[in-house]
Amino acid sequence: MIALVNPSKESLDILQQKHPQVPLDLALPPSPSATTPPTYFSQNQIHAAISSFPHGSRAGPEGLRPQHLKDCISISAGDASTSVLTSLTELVNHLTNGHLPTALRPFLYGAQLHGLRKNNGDLRPITVGCTYRRLVAKVCLRPYMSRLCDLFQPSQLGVGTPRGCEAAVHATRSFMTQTQGEKVLLKLDVKNAFNSIRRDKVLQAAHTHLPEIYPFIWDCYSSKTSLFHGDFHLDSATGVQQGDPLGPALFALAIHGVTSEVKSDLNVRNN
Repeated sequence: MIALVNPSKESLDILQQKHPQVPLDLALPPSPSATTPPTYFSQNQIHAAISSFPHGSRAGPEGLRPQHLKDCISISAGDASTSVLTSLTELVNHLTNGHLPTALRPFLYGAQLHGLRKNNGDLRPITVGCTYRRLVAKVCLRPYMSRLCDLFQPSQLGVGTPRGCEAAVHATRSFMTQTQGEKVLLKLDVKNAFNSIRRDKVLQAAHTHLPEIYPFIWDCYSSKTSLFHGDFHLDSATGVQQGDPLGPALFALAIHGVTSEVKSDLNVRNN
């Protein structure tokens, strides 16, 4: 049974251990250039991204739920819905192109941090990012998903592949059933992987494969952001943020160079 813990100094200490400090040899790639062509998204794209939030999605540290945005742009809101959607589109395009003041990044790109108590007494960190950040990430990811699928498939099934986990299981079972002779099946599960992946590797991969939205990704991951655990606070300095719609894609990009070099008869990755 897994239960949500009440924030305390004890839970904060456990969660702090799962958020490593900045590596001493961190080498960030170049920051976005002022000559980088801007990327703009339409009101239809913003509307679709808002509608894609699952019902009941929680609010981040700012207290804004995705349902609030859905209500504001709904037909029932009347003429105000058009005004709100126009303003949200301007905000999304502003953030996409890396125009958020540096002083605001730790907060707008931070998250609410919860701890789930596991059977062994340990805590599983669960983060809920700012709704505006999650909205921008959703908008940014959708146009480039096919590009990522072309890069990742057929071995990486965790990003952009519907029912990819199920496909990985069936492929593995079929391989083992049909294999003749002696073979060894190795399954790896990296401990605390999302929180431990190096951000210089994440940003370098984003710079190479997602240059159109690199300014936004740079703003999110080039410096520390704030995680709020009740009345407590800790820094997120390494890894990709859990709950970030871009998180799985960025993690897969960062490890793609290594995992694609694996030479085996079966190579399946599912984040």
